[in-house]
Amino acid sequence: MTRKKNSTGPYYFLSRPCVCHWLETYRCRRLTPALIEYIYLERELLTSNTLVKLTLSGGISLEVDHVYFPALKSLSLISVSGLGCPDYCDLLDGSPVLGDLYICDDAYPYNSPCCSTIMMSKSIKRLVVFTHLPDSQVYHDAMLFSVPSLVYLDYSTFVFENHECVALDLLVEARLNLKLWEESTSHYDYSDDDDDDYIYDDQPKMPIFCDVTNKTLHFCCKSMPVFNNLLNLSIESDKEKGWQVMPVLLKSCPRLHTLVIKGLVHRVTNKCGDACACTPVKHKEEEEEVCCLLTCQVKVLEISDYRASSEEVKQMRHFLGKLKCFESVKISRLPDEILGIILSLVPTKTAASTSVLSKRWRNLLCLVDSLSFDELNDEEKEEDQEDAMSSSQPFHDFMEKTFALLSNSPIKKVSLSHLPFHYSDHSRVYSWIYTAMDRGLLELHLHAYACVLLKKELLTSNTLVKLTLSGEYCLEVKRVYFPVLKSLSLEFLELDYPDYHRLLDGCPTLEELFVADDDDHSNPLCCGAVVKSESLKRLVVSIVLPDSQEDHNSMLLDTPSLVYLKYTSYVFKEHDAVGLDLLVEARLDLSLWESTSDYDDDHDDDVDDEKEDDNETDDDDDDEPKMPIFGDVTKLVVGITNITTLHLSADSLETFHFCCESMPVFNNLLNLSIESDKEKGWQVMPILLKSCPRLHTFEIKGLVHRETNKCGDACACIPGKHKEGVEEVCCLLTCQVKVLEISDYIGSSQELKQMRHFLGKLKFLESVDVSIDANNDNSELLRNNLLTLPRISSKCNIQFI
Repeated sequence: MTRKKNSTGPYYFLSRPCVCHWLETYRCRRLTPALIEYIYLERELLTSNTLVKLTLSGGISLEVDHVYFPALKSLSLISVSGLGCPDYCDLLDGSPVLGDLYICDDAYPYNSPCCSTIMMSKSIKRLVVFTHLPDSQVYHDAMLFSVPSLVYLDYSTFVFENHECVALDLLVEARLNLKLWEESTSHYDYSDDDDDDYIYDDQPKMPIFCDVTNKTLHFCCKSMPVFNNLLNLSIESDKEKGWQVMPVLLKSCPRLHTLVIKGLVHRVTNKCGDACACTPVKHKEEEEEVCCLLTCQVKVLEISDYRASSEEVKQMRHFLGKLKCFESVKISRLPDEILGIILSLVPTKTAASTSVLSKRWRNLLCLVDSLSFDELNDEEKEEDQEDAMSSSQPFHDFMEKTFALLSNSPIKKVSLSHLPFHYSDHSRVYSWIYTAMDRGLLELHLHAYACVLLKKELLTSNTLVKLTLSGEYCLEVKRVYFPVLKSLSLEFLELDYPDYHRLLDGCPTLEELFVADDDDHSNPLCCGAVVKSESLKRLVVSIVLPDSQEDHNSMLLDTPSLVYLKYTSYVFKEHDAVGLDLLVEARLDLSLWESTSDYDDDHDDDVDDEKEDDNETDDDDDDEPKMPIFGDVTKLVVGITNITTLHLSADSLETFHFCCESMPVFNNLLNLSIESDKEKGWQVMPILLKSCPRLHTFEIKGLVHRETNKCGDACACIPGKHKEGVEEVCCLLTCQVKVLEISDYIGSSQELKQMRHFLGKLKFLESVDVSIDANNDNSELLRNNLLTLPRISSKCNIQFI
């Protein structure tokens, strides 16, 4: 061992014999490695035909012009301070069969992280990188992975300005810990949020450093790709980090089987979306249908570090209430109380079966506060119910034993789906419901597979908040009083008007009413046809009875507190709405009873009055006046003029045209959404758009509709004979729309023509969002065709989503 000339510290030149002797001395004397600051290794040391595993750490400076390790399988570089990028690349190139590479760099924080910046090797299968250099942001400009044989990746570092990965097709597992340079991103939580009515901070936000994938995925990943092969996803939570990326991440994993979460506590933000229960948000209508958890295919949920805080319990309830496909939940260190909550979220029969697992589980059913009983399994629902009725006794016995076991326990929710009771069983079954009500029952859901008489005494409770009655229940509700009931659902009931009226009157604080009916009954239609309530704020009605036109005489809404309305039905002879001044959003799907294709050419001012002589010989039937369309929605349309958001189905567009005597002005309407159908026309569009002077956002689902000569200047489907000066009063030219959203765009000639019409006429347009199926082989062509269309608005920007 010789000391290098002109050196002021312990710098050494080592030959192969010296190294061997030094290593033996080191082993015998147990010297501390920290005493060696820098060692220069000759290039001959880095040549071996037998070396399989090599570890370099500390102050090693290499001269590796000629490196060749033909048998080296494992290489570890631990805080190597004197290794430059060229030497590092030569080291990798000289190891042609290298399988494992481990890199750790956290001892010299001001060095360039060259070892973790470039990974280029055709043989590496396992790569572990840990780089913690919090003061070296200037060196984190670019990272490149080109490891086509890589199977396992564990990567922990501060984020680079640009991350690029090439040829990772064989990668099976990745563990990423990518940290942002900003200490906190809390001031970004409320920026650019469409659901907020205010800006959290008036100061402009600096862009987050970098352009990648993790809190990093949310801030530094421009778009989330689809992980078609991902089966197992594991995440770690931190009370200082948010879950903002969770919704889009879960939606991007269509085959996800197992979700592992280490800790449920995370920073509360308003961008966690429907994956999180931490913040109550204003959900848009229909959000339940696209909730990332409802569509998630996860079957196994594993939770670790669970401490049963209120936030964690709320999140667990959210998961278990939304994950429809999950089959098992694995949670570590759970107290009995939390296991009781979990058992409350599964069918009671399943919860009871857990008592045989162990002594600890034997008495956990006593902690269940939500009971769910379904007399028929999925197979029996498909078979003859009369056969199932003969075997109802075991079901009744199980219910009785369960209620007896819970004799002293509070019950919050009961769901019961059953067959008709034998006469002798009525008192026993209703006694169970009374028992639950006496213990502070909050929710009651009853469903009958066949005709069941519900006694009047059952409909009295001082604690019930939510009630659902569905199936073939026949009610006797002469004495109804639910002083705190907030939500009532009536689905497919055979209910006469007096009982229905008394039911609503007996709920003085009712806020939500859901009515559904799609089957004809012997009783006349009443549920949903007439709704009177002083307290009701949200009303959803779906009545689809195509063979009951004679029952659709009149419809009345008298709900002065109503804020949200969704109404699906065939049109009534007369619609009336009283006191809807507080209504904010309405979604209407009103269908006509007959086809209107024969009415397209009536009373058309754009068509010349002169006719050809041969038309005089047409059949007399063509000259006969058409029968008026059944129904009148004029009063309903007038009653909802204060709304700010309106959604109309394709059927509703025709109903507005044929069944509305005059169109009122919607002075407060900001958002208009319509659906198109190739069998339905756009005749009402011109007058509708002219009646919305403050319209900001116009959303259209599908541009293809039936071509008529009454679509007017809102449509480009038929080239008509326009009068002189029609351009000046075109409904599109005067329309104030700034945002145009088009979904279900397939790029047909009719659609392209309509888009040209919109872009050439909407003068105030600023943004056009077009949804194109990414799997469409012609998607690029469709984009180019739209981008080349002329635009009358210089501010118009077209985006594809």
